[in-house]
Amino acid sequence: MLARNPKEKSEPPIGIQTQTSKRYEWLDVTRGALIVLIVIQHVYWFSSGKEYWWGRAQLAVNAFVVLSGFVLMMSIKGRQQSYWPFLRKRLAKLMGAYLACFFLALVIRPLIVGKHAQEAMRELAEGQHYWAHIGAHLSLLYGLVPNYWLPRVDDAFLPPAWFTSLMVQFYLVAPLLGRLSEKWLWRLLGLSLIVLLHPINWRLFVYWSPYGAALPMKLYLFLGGMLLYTYWPALGSGKAPFWCVPVIKLGNASYWIYLLNYPVLSLVF
Repeated sequence: MLARNPKEKSEPPIGIQTQTSKRYEWLDVTRGALIVLIVIQHVYWFSSGKEYWWGRAQLAVNAFVVLSGFVLMMSIKGRQQSYWPFLRKRLAKLMGAYLACFFLALVIRPLIVGKHAQEAMRELAEGQHYWAHIGAHLSLLYGLVPNYWLPRVDDAFLPPAWFTSLMVQFYLVAPLLGRLSEKWLWRLLGLSLIVLLHPINWRLFVYWSPYGAALPMKLYLFLGGMLLYTYWPALGSGKAPFWCVPVIKLGNASYWIYLLNYPVLSLVF
């Protein structure tokens, strides 16, 4: 990629770096609020074995997916670059946090196995297919592997990391999507909504991934974010008030928090 402007903000964690001279602090505020909701959901999960309504619907993570489409479209429109340098740069920014948190989850696994009743089925699948799960996760494309073939592949060892695989899949096609005309983006969005039809939707979530870790299951959200930038590029721009600074800091660290909070909470509880 081109040399980075020193005025640019740091890498937005769950999503894609904003490659623009504009200030989009409200996007970081949104990320900060969303990551707080996700951590609260995980705390409630470990303490009660249940989910809040936004956890069952994955509303907070879905909002991150839309933000990722928005910010990547901003990056693609702002700078011209070839495919492979773009892909290497994006993967490098995901890999550090992912590998650190994944291996941490493996290290602490002996300490937490059998301690949480609601995790019993996942831990059983991990034990039965241990090395298959390791190999799948190191490939970063495990979201494309159906649970029907490899049980609990999307949430083995580090459950939140299904999002990392989803982002890798999106990175593989994002430069191509970003160069489509608005008309073709709308057509592709319409086609992608097929996954919401009930006969297709429930089969995908039951047999493939209950989280939606395969790109076709969440593509409509990415495309929605890309189209949102196309028609409203100033959304989230501007400087947030000073009292939002703590939330902005959470937003800037949200990818690390997202991956790290689950193994930490599993130890705490």
